[in-house]
Amino acid sequence: MPRSAHRDWHSTAQRLDTIDLLAVSNQGRIPKLIPIRFGRMLQSSFAFLRGEVEVLFE
Repeated sequence: MPRSAHRDWHSTAQRLDTIDLLAVSNQGRIPKLIPIRFGRMLQSSFAFLRGEVEVLFE
């Protein structure tokens, strides 16, 4: 797909915001470990996507 075609993409109304996805993915986790997870995700774009794979499929 050419990059010029990316401008034609529009998200669906049902798509959750990334922050909302993070909140949902934290359910059931040990609360004191969540800041450690976020700290690791802040290291790089790859680390973020590795820690929050749901973003790729949303």
